[in-house]
Amino acid sequence: EQASGPVTPFSFDLLKEMARTLAQSPFQEARVADAAVMDSIDYDAHNQIRYRADETLWAGQGEDSPVQFFFPGRYFPLPVHIYAVENGQAREIPFSLDFFDIPKGNPANTLTQTEGFAGFRVMNPDMKSDWMAFLGAAYWRTSGYTGQFGLSVRGLALDTASPNGPEEFPRFTKFWLEQNGGGAMTAYALMESP
Repeated sequence: EQASGPVTPFSFDLLKEMARTLAQSPFQEARVADAAVMDSIDYDAHNQIRYRADETLWAGQGEDSPVQFFFPGRYFPLPVHIYAVENGQAREIPFSLDFFDIPKGNPANTLTQTEGFAGFRVMNPDMKSDWMAFLGAAYWRTSGYTGQFGLSVRGLALDTASPNGPEEFPRFTKFWLEQNGGGAMTAYALMESP
């Protein structure tokens, strides 16, 4: 079972309270575990990694939306924690190398300390393609009614093109995914930034 973390209560109100509490404390940068290994998982090495279809969350469960997770690497090293929600209870899905097929010799095989995934994607029922993806802690994309993807967008951008300060791109740090039946899914997200 992928969702094997401890059970904790979850609701949108609890998420808002969590964000309110975080906003009252100084921002803490995320720690990138195994930073040297992450940096060695470049574009080519990352493209060799495949998610194992048999590890897909909620695959083959009627009308649920199946979910697969992205491996971290050089271009998306910051950990994203993902939780499965059912009946107001959440369990984290801990990162595991076992979710992925990694070719021999790929530096990803030496990753031992990551705290999360690089994001997730929601698959179409045929499991051949996805219709929504969150990757790299700040970007997301979805397909339109024709099935074609538009541009990736940031979850939030602050002070872009502002002469008074640096641009700031809050990042997704946690997601709670909840099936709603009929192929519908709710993705709750927590974003953090200075």
